[in-house]
Amino acid sequence: MEQDSMYFARDAVFTGDPEKTGLNSNAIVVGASGSGKTMSVIAPRLLHSANDSMIVTVAKRSLVRKYSALLRKRGYRVLDLNLADPADGSSCSFDPMKYCSSSSQDLMYLANSILLSNPRKEHSAADPYWDDMAAMVLTAVMELERAENPNASIADVVETVLSFDLLQSSTVSVCSGLDQRFRKPEYRNTGFVRKWNAFRSLPAKTASCCFSALTSALNNLFSEEMLEMMRSDKYEAVDFSRLSTEKTVLFVTTGVADPILNRFTALFYSLALKTLFSLAEANPDGKLKRPVAVLYDDFGAGGCAVQSFSEFLSVSREKNISITVLLQDESQLESVYGRQTGTIISNFDSYVFMGSNDLLTCEHIARRLSTKLDDVLYMPLGAVIVFRRGTRPLYSVRYPLTEDELYRKEMMQHEP
Repeated sequence: MEQDSMYFARDAVFTGDPEKTGLNSNAIVVGASGSGKTMSVIAPRLLHSANDSMIVTVAKRSLVRKYSALLRKRGYRVLDLNLADPADGSSCSFDPMKYCSSSSQDLMYLANSILLSNPRKEHSAADPYWDDMAAMVLTAVMELERAENPNASIADVVETVLSFDLLQSSTVSVCSGLDQRFRKPEYRNTGFVRKWNAFRSLPAKTASCCFSALTSALNNLFSEEMLEMMRSDKYEAVDFSRLSTEKTVLFVTTGVADPILNRFTALFYSLALKTLFSLAEANPDGKLKRPVAVLYDDFGAGGCAVQSFSEFLSVSREKNISITVLLQDESQLESVYGRQTGTIISNFDSYVFMGSNDLLTCEHIARRLSTKLDDVLYMPLGAVIVFRRGTRPLYSVRYPLTEDELYRKEMMQHEP
């Protein structure tokens, strides 16, 4: 299957087929706010897409409204996951529990992702014991909900956790309104009952701290609007299996400077990538049947990390997955991923630089170019430098979207 091209600059349009280039199709695009990252990289990709399925993160609805009709005309299924305002055009929903198998390991992965969704956790000196125990309790409740209802949602879990009272039965144990549900004879000797009993045996003060960590994580990740979207029958669930076989574009709309949405978006990508990798592993050749391109604008917004992102990047090529991230500077990346930053950047075989005021970023670019820092700090507006592993840097300018013949033919009617 012919893979779509990647658009970086006027003179930098490359095939996304690793078999032809010898490179992975991962790209990092770095540029200050207003440098044209979206219009030079994401918009041309949408304009010329023909075969790849795509997951596209946008902060503004304009791209969704502008390109949906064109994509449908090309035979794409267009899905709209509007996390910022589900009532505004959203056609699908995302319930994290729907993407976990019946295994305790999958649910524990989700529980840990939820507990670590607060970016302050990464840099906190607090004892991780509280979060570990809270993740164990959350896993037990998710398994309980699944045992009682195989179609249970994360909304059911959140409602259960936030509604039960933690009571002190003695100084060395606790009890709660959930105990009776865990005591059903058919659940005896199950793993989730053992987890729950381990929690109940904690000293009252310790159990209270763990429970507080859990409720805080849930309240700071799931807004009432998101929970209502998960409960509603109005929206179809995102089907990654269809996305990996049928030509599909999934738009994911996030808010601007909204910490809850930033955390939920990072959780979405943790589970989306994990699900896509599992689907690839299930195929005889270990690859997705259709290439899937992830275009993640405002990557690292709010300091929120995608769990296992470095590991996903390192093996994405062999799974037929490409990942393009757009961010303002390398300092933003380092604030989220810390010591993993160098490893993450090295797994992008394409690095697109569109100018920055960040000294750390400019120093790294100057070293790549073997030039003076001034040359990078004061590069002209609209200039673009493209680094591709194995070749010399390419100097160009932003992709001239409005001069594109296809854009003039298909999209000019959308211009104000």
